[in-house]
Amino acid sequence: MTMPRGAALELDLDTQHHAYHRAGVARMWRTYAQRDFRGRYIGDAPPDYLGVLYATGQCVAIEAKSTQAPRWSVANLHLHQRRDLEAVRLAGGVALVVLRIPAGTWAVPVDRVPSRGTLGVEELAVVGRRLVGVDWAGGAR
Repeated sequence: MTMPRGAALELDLDTQHHAYHRAGVARMWRTYAQRDFRGRYIGDAPPDYLGVLYATGQCVAIEAKSTQAPRWSVANLHLHQRRDLEAVRLAGGVALVVLRIPAGTWAVPVDRVPSRGTLGVEELAVVGRRLVGVDWAGGAR
C-alpha cells in the first residue's frame, strides 16, 4: 500500500525534527487543519510545521510540499500558505518551503519562491538548497 501524497515527506520531517530536539537544535511541532464535527475543514490551515531554533530563538515555519512530477507548480503554494510564511519571515523568523521532487529534496526560503511557474532541478539549484535527507537546519541526524 502506498502512502498518501506528501505523507512520506512529513514522516521524514517528523523523524528529523525529533533528532533536532534531542540534539538541542530546534523544537518543531506538526500542525493540522481544524475540522468541524463532520470532518470538514474549517478555514485555512497553519503552516505544516511551526517551531523555534534553540540557538537564536527564531521562529520557524515550514510548508512541506511534494510531487511525483519532475517539476513543481508554485500554484500549489496557496495564497494563505505564502502569506503565513511571509509573516514569519518579516518578523525575523525562518520561513521555508521544503520541496520533494523525484530528483531530491530542497529547502526554499519563501521569499525565493516565484509567484508563478514551475520549479525543477535547475531553478531549485538557484533559489534553494538541496538537502541531505530532510536536514534543513544543518543539525542532528
